[in-house]
Amino acid sequence: MNEALMALLKYAFETLDLHRIEADVDPRNTASIKTVERLGFQREEFCASAGRLMERFRMLTLRIAATRVEGSV
Repeated sequence: MNEALMALLKYAFETLDLHRIEADVDPRNTASIKTVERLGFQREEFCASAGRLMERFRMLTLRIAATRVEGSV
């Protein structure tokens, strides 16, 4: 899974020339949180909506952060 996500990030930053990628993660899904954190994503904010099950973390990575992680994998 990490290899596929690393390839996707590389494609997004190098081929598509993106500068920022976000991931919305359910805060109860600790495995997903750990996966995206290993890829250089950081928690940006916690979103909650009253009366609806919309809790999630917004995670983000920037081109420079992903480059550092890629070199360590």
